[in-house]
Amino acid sequence: MERGCSKKERAVVSTGVEKLDNCLGGKGLRLGRVHEIINTENTDAKDASSLGFVIALLVRILNATNYNKRVLWCSGKKKILNSQLSAAGLYWLGFDPNQLIQANVLSEMDQYWVMEECLKCSELAAVVIELAHAKPQFKNHESIAWRRLQLAAESSGVTGFVLRSCANVMKITSSIPESRWGVKSLPSNDWRPMWELELLRSRNGRYASVNVVWDPVTASFSLSS
Repeated sequence: MERGCSKKERAVVSTGVEKLDNCLGGKGLRLGRVHEIINTENTDAKDASSLGFVIALLVRILNATNYNKRVLWCSGKKKILNSQLSAAGLYWLGFDPNQLIQANVLSEMDQYWVMEECLKCSELAAVVIELAHAKPQFKNHESIAWRRLQLAAESSGVTGFVLRSCANVMKITSSIPESRWGVKSLPSNDWRPMWELELLRSRNGRYASVNVVWDPVTASFSLSS
């Protein structure tokens, strides 16, 4: 039990929004865990809300930990959002594209394998996989795969993010993430992106819903006015 309370397990990064941090346990997003981010509406390929939100979280993590580390980003061959990931877009959101390692695989099963292996690499800051709209290819074994991912993340301290672009995936998945987020884009009053965030699952069972603005210049979230 004492070994289970390691420094890596206690590491957190604040979201900068007190309401969200409180629902996440008081301090923020737990590192060395696997989190799930889902578009809360069935939208087309042009809506990259979940993608933008996870990039913002990555910027927060890199700034608070080790900005020299890199992020592994794995997309499926048929994933519609992989064409949206551009160096200019990353830079505009405050993320240095030189810190990104991209991988592209053939199947969802391969993505889970890549994520598990990369989560074991403590030289990385985080690992992200984009899962397709389709029904999980191995639903009966998905909970086992997620347990393996969590164990790998806890061991290395590397944080994992699973992006899903389909809102109704929650009806078919048996995933057990540390936290699950719903993301929806909102009209912005200026050049900064704005999202409606729902904390759908947290370790302590608390729920939160807020509208936030992401400022790439200060690398911070704030509640929309």
